[in-house]
Amino acid sequence: MPCVAGAVRDHVEWSRFVYQSREWMNIRSALAKLVSLADELSAPSIRAALYELERDESLSVSYRRSCWARWRRFVNWASEWGLVEGQLVVEISTFRPRFAACSSTRTRATPSLDLVLDEMPQLSAVDRDLVKLLLLTAARPSEILNLTNGAICACNS
Repeated sequence: MPCVAGAVRDHVEWSRFVYQSREWMNIRSALAKLVSLADELSAPSIRAALYELERDESLSVSYRRSCWARWRRFVNWASEWGLVEGQLVVEISTFRPRFAACSSTRTRATPSLDLVLDEMPQLSAVDRDLVKLLLLTAARPSEILNLTNGAICACNS
């Protein structure tokens, strides 16, 4: 079985030229996790690494899912380049990880309207105006922040 680190190094160099964006950096980060957990490109080794990834609650669920997706793409690439047998691609396609949400995740409590009104005098003038606009329109903060001068002028005419 080939060494994971060498194959990852080749894949990251290859992806650096393929992706115009910074996706290759994300690939490098995800595959660095694989290198730290697996020492060879074999189904049992990748399954053990995936098991560790499933249990790592310090990482978000979306990050763990994207890591697994990048690991699968890496194995597909390694198969296409003849670094591993095609059977490995078939074997890992049967792995169905369950990325449970972190048990320590706390939901942020929404502040009450009274608390917001009490804190308004301490806000800067711009922030105070923004809060007033949010309260008057019942819009989402992102909708207000994404307004452009053109959108505001179109509403006035």
